[in-house]
Amino acid sequence: MRRWLILMTAAAVVLPGCKTVSSSATQILLNTQNTPREILFLDDAAAHSARLERFLITRPQLSEAEKIQFLLESIRTSPYRFMRNGSDYKGEECMRWLRWKMGHRQYARNPIRTAADFVTRVADRSLATGQFYQAVLPDGRRVPLQDIMQSELTALEESFLLRGLANQIQIEAGLKSTQASDALPAFSSTGPQPR
Repeated sequence: MRRWLILMTAAAVVLPGCKTVSSSATQILLNTQNTPREILFLDDAAAHSARLERFLITRPQLSEAEKIQFLLESIRTSPYRFMRNGSDYKGEECMRWLRWKMGHRQYARNPIRTAADFVTRVADRSLATGQFYQAVLPDGRRVPLQDIMQSELTALEESFLLRGLANQIQIEAGLKSTQASDALPAFSSTGPQPR
């Protein structure tokens, strides 16, 4: 019972909305006051879930470098277009630029060590012009790339946490059922056998 309470508490903290409404590029979370909060990802909700699942399936741990790699790969495979300093780029080009920027000498004294660093310091804006990087959604809207990257990172970390909690509950449930079967009385080989 206690583990279920922990899982439900974690789910409430991790996913505070009580209902999601999906569209092609966004998920709308309706919180307890039913005020919508748009959550943007780099692809539609089904593709996003599948991409998260494929990434997490083989990872018992999740390093900061793996989180950054997930974010870069999400950009590379995204069907969206990306804007940098007024120019339009495909996902592959955007990913290569951000990877190059992350290793640039401007970060030599204070390197990018975490995925949060990547989101706030690399995927935010051009240091040359100050213009924010943008993603162009299928409906034509332009949104700051940093906002989408933060949504992607949050979803990755929350999915990893929930996967770990679910696995722990399954393990403990298996242990309890094993313990319960161990406690059943054994039949005597010389006595009456069950029919």
